[in-house]
Amino acid sequence: MEATMKAGFTIKDVPVKNGAFKYRAFRLSGWIDGQRIRRQFQSRDEAEGAKNELEVQAANREGLIRAVNTRPSSAQIADAETAFARLA
Repeated sequence: MEATMKAGFTIKDVPVKNGAFKYRAFRLSGWIDGQRIRRQFQSRDEAEGAKNELEVQAANREGLIRAVNTRPSSAQIADAETAFARLA
């Protein structure tokens, strides 16, 4: 059971049948903190956006990433993180 509950999200193009209606949908599925996530979207772009949000939520829960608005460039931030890791 643990192997199926690992973090990570997938998007699948699925055919949906609702009575006489048939259409395509994009199903987002994955796990956060042992809780199953399943959502359906009309477009792949919407599904990708939701997937990105869930990945950020999962990373924040693990304490790995924290979003901060700052003036330094990405390269300067990477250098600061490296220097901090060496000091710690």
